[in-house]
Order: sequence, then structure tokens, then C-alpha cells
Amino acid sequence: MSQPEAGVSCAHCGAPIMGKQLRYCSPSCRNKAKGVRQYDPAKRQTRYLTKGFGTRTCDVCGETYTATYADQRTCGRLCGQIMRRMNMGQPLSCEVLHGQYTRLPAGYYGEAKGRTCERCGVEVGKYKHLCEDCQPPEVEVRWNRVQYARARRAGVPYEWVDRPAVYERDQWACQICGDAIDRDALPGTTSESASIDHVIPPRKGGPHAMSNVQASHLSCNGKKGDRVIGAA
Repeated sequence: MSQPEAGVSCAHCGAPIMGKQLRYCSPSCRNKAKGVRQYDPAKRQTRYLTKGFGTRTCDVCGETYTATYADQRTCGRLCGQIMRRMNMGQPLSCEVLHGQYTRLPAGYYGEAKGRTCERCGVEVGKYKHLCEDCQPPEVEVRWNRVQYARARRAGVPYEWVDRPAVYERDQWACQICGDAIDRDALPGTTSESASIDHVIPPRKGGPHAMSNVQASHLSCNGKKGDRVIGAA
């Protein structure tokens, strides 16, 4: 192993270096000697904490904090989650209410509340129509979503249709043939299973509403198609 030549040292720090063509022992010394600005994460963090964007007051808890970016409104992650839930009208979790905070943020009931459940009248979030107890199953939500798209394409009025309520109203009897509907079969699985039929099809101007739907067999609904029974 060759030893560094005598008299050859770094032009910046004076450390011995190897090779006649080198003037600096490392790129860091070369950049410092030439005045190139170095990236220092610790210095950058210190600058943000000492100078930064000033001292502010948290919009949620009221504590004083030093901002690290221009649009910062809360002192930390937990207060940021509360702020987002307030803006979306979502209820706060028990961990948030009984953990760090002992009270709801100021203005929570006035801004995020105000809408009631369309069925039972209980207060719900700002962007909700039904409470958790009245929320229908996911399969009913998907079915009504499909029917809503069909009604929009046909340009007819639309409202929420509760399929179990329609079956109970018609006493689980097919309104086309008059026979009983198989309650044990899943809807849309067998020819005798339950199905929802539009008295006046949406393509012919019939609305998707409780007053325009009836219980029927899946086979009877398919045979009827878009026809209106009794029409010439």
C-alpha cells in the first residue's frame, strides 16, 4: 500500500491526500473551498423551527405552536384529523374525545351538525341523509344506485325504493300472475324468487318510485319486459 506523498495536503483542511493531481481530500472540502452551498438537514430543520412561518394558535385546541409550512392551521396530527372530520361533517371518535381533549371543538355543533335523519329524525352529519340505525344494507344501496342510473338515462323522476317494504306491502304475492313468491330464495336467483317490476317502465315515462313498483316473480318480470299490462 502506497503512502501519501510528502507535502501533498488538502488545500482546505490540510489533511494529507494521495496523488499529485488532487487538491482536496473530499468533495465536501472542495465545495466548501469554492463556496458551494451544502445541504444540511439538521440546519434546515433548525431554521424552520427558529424562523419558519412564525408562531400561531391551533384552530382546534387553542395551543400555541411554531408553524413549519405556510398553510398550517393545527398544532399536530391529532388536531389535523379533528379539523378534517369537522370539515367533512363526521362525528369524532371516542379516542379523540376522551383521550387528549375533554370537550368538542368550538363551533362543532353549529357547523358540522344541522341535518336530521330522513326516517327517524336523529341528528346526523352534514353530508349524511340517514343515521347508522336506519342505514340500509349495502346490497340495497347498490341496487338503488343502478336504478337511479337507469332513471337518469330515461329522464324520469327517481326516489329511494325499499324492496323489503314493497314485498311486505304486496304480501309476498306476484302482482302479475297472482301466485306466492318464494321467500326463502335469494332475489334474482330462481324463477320463483322475488323481483321488483315497474308498472310503467322508465323507458315509457314511468318514475322509479314506490307508487310505480310492485312485487313479482323473476320469470314473470322477464316475460313482461317493457310492456304495460292492460295497455292496448
